[in-house]
Amino acid sequence: GFCNHSVQCFPCISLLKSIADRENHPQFLRKSRFFRRKSIMMTMISNCRMFALSAMAIAMLASNAPTFAAKDAVDGGHAAHMLKCAKVCADCQVQCDACFTHCASLVSEGKKEHAKCMNNCVDCAECCKLCATLCARQSSFSAAAAEGCAKCCDECATACEKISGDETMIACAKTCRTCAKECRDMMKMMK
Repeated sequence: GFCNHSVQCFPCISLLKSIADRENHPQFLRKSRFFRRKSIMMTMISNCRMFALSAMAIAMLASNAPTFAAKDAVDGGHAAHMLKCAKVCADCQVQCDACFTHCASLVSEGKKEHAKCMNNCVDCAECCKLCATLCARQSSFSAAAAEGCAKCCDECATACEKISGDETMIACAKTCRTCAKECRDMMKMMK
């Protein structure tokens, strides 16, 4: 019949015994130790190669990559302004994500008036993340991302300001207004 291993039957016991005997056999133990040592050595060699390749790649990038200061001399301060915009957008993303979590907990408690703000905050956080990433890279799409980010921040701030007396939402609205202003300033500079 079928063995469910709850009752010890002869075929199961003999199978387990043969496996145990084979694994404890001196010849098997020698081979397994050899293969373990060889595997460890191959892993160490592979890690060393990867480290060397990574170090070479970083050195090549560092020697060829223009710095923000060098680019500022060429482009009239755009690089520094884009970096500042990236930082403000990243701060706004963090604040919007925190406000989203706050609103989600309030909605789960039955305060449905926070639902629109919750949705605006999570969408605004995504727009800010995109803008921060593109500005930090000095992408040619930075201006378009900044325009979208400014609009999202305006809507998110308006939604947060509608609910009064909540410190988290007041902080989110303030951060969104700052981010929208910074994005618009950067767009003006890019034109």
